[in-house]
Amino acid sequence: MGLFSFSCSIDTFSDFSVVSVSIPENGVIGTGKQSIEIVFSKRVNKKSAEREIRVEKDSSGEVYFTLKVYGKKVHLTPEEDWVPHERFWLVINKDIVDEYGKSMGRDFYFPFQSTGELLPVWAALVQPEIDNGIVRTQTEYLEMVFSSGVDSSSLEREFSFSPSVDGYFEWISSSVFRFHFSGTLKKNTLYSVRITDNAKDENGYSIRSFDRKFEYFPNQSYPEIKEIVCDLNTVFDIEDPATFEIEDGNIIIGCPDASKNPVLKIVFADGSGEGGPVSAAPVDRTVFKENIQIFPDTRWRETWYDDYTVEISFEDALILAENYEIAVNRGIKNTDGLGLLYRYLIELQIKGEDSL
Repeated sequence: MGLFSFSCSIDTFSDFSVVSVSIPENGVIGTGKQSIEIVFSKRVNKKSAEREIRVEKDSSGEVYFTLKVYGKKVHLTPEEDWVPHERFWLVINKDIVDEYGKSMGRDFYFPFQSTGELLPVWAALVQPEIDNGIVRTQTEYLEMVFSSGVDSSSLEREFSFSPSVDGYFEWISSSVFRFHFSGTLKKNTLYSVRITDNAKDENGYSIRSFDRKFEYFPNQSYPEIKEIVCDLNTVFDIEDPATFEIEDGNIIIGCPDASKNPVLKIVFADGSGEGGPVSAAPVDRTVFKENIQIFPDTRWRETWYDDYTVEISFEDALILAENYEIAVNRGIKNTDGLGLLYRYLIELQIKGEDSL
């Protein structure tokens, strides 16, 4: 018993890091739906992995994939085939945590490509973290990595950031630099990071041009559903993982004993309390109804109790023993213009008479 406790405490306080990635040493992956396996030194927090692991397609944005966590292992499977003759980056944010809540503390990035052909050096923007085209945290520098060493002088000449903000370069190595801002980025602004193909690698060859855009919304939290109540029963609680599953960007919620006249109360996070989700800006009611889908189609109404609480009820009784699905889509935004990060799917099973 003492030995077990000792090994457990060692695991708790040991470093959390990436042990291996299944991409071959030559950095070439197949062109089908070949999965990537990441092995960590400790068991991974699933929700953290879904939030902090991403795959970038050269300079053109994210690759969407299915993520499965098996203890210390994470499997990524692309939703579509790997595009031939393309370059990619596996990026793991430093804020990913293990099952004890300990973070890696530093970013991990791994370049790979979908063909064995020799390709120009390519780049990725790893900081700040871009989520659905939006930077949500205050940013003091950009960090870029390259698949191989580059000529720093030519790269600095061909680098641009617009709208322009003064800054200076810090080279961590020949393949990693940070551009520190001397000025302050403007909130609610679209920024662009560009490097032309006139920049050279260490051997004097042109690198692949880079062009990435992001909207800057620092410290403005996205809307998030905190709780869903169906017929007075709490069927979803963001703090209780037993009440939902996350799959392919969807939060799936079950309501197995709904009445034929169910009433659903949806509560968005309002920024109160400690440690929970935060959404300081109220929900934009004008886009709510158009972003709710119900299958099979049935007539319904919305009733708002305040800026964060809405009730969905039905104009006609639902069919007993029938299954219904309510989709709360990502188009729902708050008054800052930020949308839901997840799509919420509520699965209703109509089992009985009115519960109210």
